[in-house]
Amino acid sequence: MFRKPVEQLTFVDVRQFLGERHRESLWLDYKSQPPDAKKIAALASAFANTDGGFIVFGVNEQDELPVPPFDGQFLDTKVAQTIKNACRMLVVPPLEAMRSAPTMTQSI
Repeated sequence: MFRKPVEQLTFVDVRQFLGERHRESLWLDYKSQPPDAKKIAALASAFANTDGGFIVFGVNEQDELPVPPFDGQFLDTKVAQTIKNACRMLVVPPLEAMRSAPTMTQSI
């Protein structure tokens, strides 16, 4: 889906990806706001039970397509910890490694 490993993605890479208007699918989901822990666990479990996937937070969607502007969203440590905890404590078996791409708001 991306042209490099998630750990190497920059905000510019994610913004370019969104500009290509990829439709939501079995491997891709857009969320304007991070959902609660139970919904995060359900999404992570669904991806883990297939071929994996990406959840992109801070993106509005319409008809399963991302809608500009693509300004990003800052995920504070509390939200990031909620995501990690949901995957470790609410998914059976636990998902130990969650990788994340840039999440801060940037102007380009």
